[in-house]
Amino acid sequence: MELKDRLVLQLTKNPGQKASELATKLRADRKEINRILVTELNDRFEQDNSYRWNLILPTSHDESMKSHSGISDTPLSRLCRYYLACLGQDDLEEVSTWARSRYDYDYVELNTVPLGEIDRLLQKPEVSSLLATTRGDHLTKILYLGYPVCIHTFTSRSGDLIYRLEPVLFLPVQFDQPRNRGNASLSIDYPMINTSVLKRYSNSDRESLMGELVQLEEELGYMNSNPEVPELDEVAHRLYSIRKEWPWRERCDGGLLRNIPLINELDEPGIYNRAVLMSAERRPYTEGLEIELQHLSNLKESAYSHSILGNLVNGNIPERESVTNELHPLLEVLPMNEEQRQAINRSLTEPLTIITGPPGTGKSQVVTNLLINAAWQGKKVLFASKNNKAVDVVEIRVNSLGSRPILMRMGSGEYYQKLCDHIQGLLSTTSDTEQIQEYESTLAKYQDSKRKMEEINSEFDRVIEMRNKVDKLEQSVEHLRDEFGPDITQHIRSNLNKNWREQFSTFYKALSQNDKSKQSLFGRLLWPFIRKSRFAKLENVFHSIQKGLSEIGLSSNINLTEDTKLD
Repeated sequence: MELKDRLVLQLTKNPGQKASELATKLRADRKEINRILVTELNDRFEQDNSYRWNLILPTSHDESMKSHSGISDTPLSRLCRYYLACLGQDDLEEVSTWARSRYDYDYVELNTVPLGEIDRLLQKPEVSSLLATTRGDHLTKILYLGYPVCIHTFTSRSGDLIYRLEPVLFLPVQFDQPRNRGNASLSIDYPMINTSVLKRYSNSDRESLMGELVQLEEELGYMNSNPEVPELDEVAHRLYSIRKEWPWRERCDGGLLRNIPLINELDEPGIYNRAVLMSAERRPYTEGLEIELQHLSNLKESAYSHSILGNLVNGNIPERESVTNELHPLLEVLPMNEEQRQAINRSLTEPLTIITGPPGTGKSQVVTNLLINAAWQGKKVLFASKNNKAVDVVEIRVNSLGSRPILMRMGSGEYYQKLCDHIQGLLSTTSDTEQIQEYESTLAKYQDSKRKMEEINSEFDRVIEMRNKVDKLEQSVEHLRDEFGPDITQHIRSNLNKNWREQFSTFYKALSQNDKSKQSLFGRLLWPFIRKSRFAKLENVFHSIQKGLSEIGLSSNINLTEDTKLD
């Protein structure tokens, strides 16, 4: 039975298989499987955005998929690949080169799509010459595998017809050593879509281009949660089948590339079934970051799982240790606000603290205060930075606070000599009586300042507690404001501060004078003679209060008479 017939039988029985799965079962080449499906069976089978082949009337069929073998699949490697992809999209929005040139070309035309043979391909003379142009200390070029390719033409100011080559899809070639050296491999991520091609054929402006890109990525299956990334030629065929309106000059078939005529002899603009290895510029400041991310992505999980980075990436933040720095109030050698104090307290007590902020928000102040407090509490600190200048600034700021340095600057050259001199000075120096007395005097001042600070903090806490009580009292009468309305509420507030307090004070005084038990001996002896006059005074004050209550719409149900027992 021919491969075509076996392929039909296999997909009829088990639709929803990928070309790689079919190749394994039928013991055939994946490219040959794709070629037959694309050219001979395209009227019976179609490919979905998961790159599985189904009958034209597809049936849903999900199978467990295998992960890409030989690729690190740790949380850190996935995160690094995500960042690398972001850098790639940001750094290479549009990739193109001259299709025709009087000078050396920045591309090499290929006769196959070398998905798993890129390292061997780089050994060929014409390709190695192209690779050599990307190496060097001052070069910022990178290699890309592009397929298919687009020919774009425009007219120069002098009237000449210019031909540009643009890969529709492309993958970066990665090296395990800097400057494009060492073993090479293709990125295992989804192929990048050249936005210059997308912008031209979708008629999108800059504002709507991103939406068009997202839609195309969804149709290509980039948003699916598939652990297995489709090969470049499979994505290209999928693009060919869903964007029929694009100017395809040749059928997209990765297993049958054409090379006649050559790319530099193509006259008609459009998309061609050609593959190229090309070099393109990249922004130099991202090169070091890309190399570091690549190295991190290759780390085994056991190499970083017990570090802070491993805890952060894996979400295994250790438990907070017992807090002891409450016994050590913060030393504010530089002024801080409350947020900065909180950041330092957390840094001294939490297993992991991340402090971020834009320039000018006081991060260097926090670092300086943090280092001083850590040293005061007897903690060991490693302060490191990607920028030597940042380390120098912090070292100068911290070590200039006292007569002896707190930080020991590590490094090569002059830093190494300074460190040696500092250590030798420490080993050969002893404290004299004057220095001991100065230390004890300074420590006594610190203890006194600490006591005053504790008193201030205690008073501060008391004020906050009183403020909270006032807030609760205000909340408890909030419903009365709604009940009385704004006019009465304002009237109560303005009168309560003066008139009401005076009236209630007079009432309580008169009430106390009508209590026989609170009178002096002489007053109790004369009580029968002074009782009526005192009650009359109390009654006048009481009626005045009742009148005030009635003015604001309130009334009292208390009837005060001479027979009321006040004693």
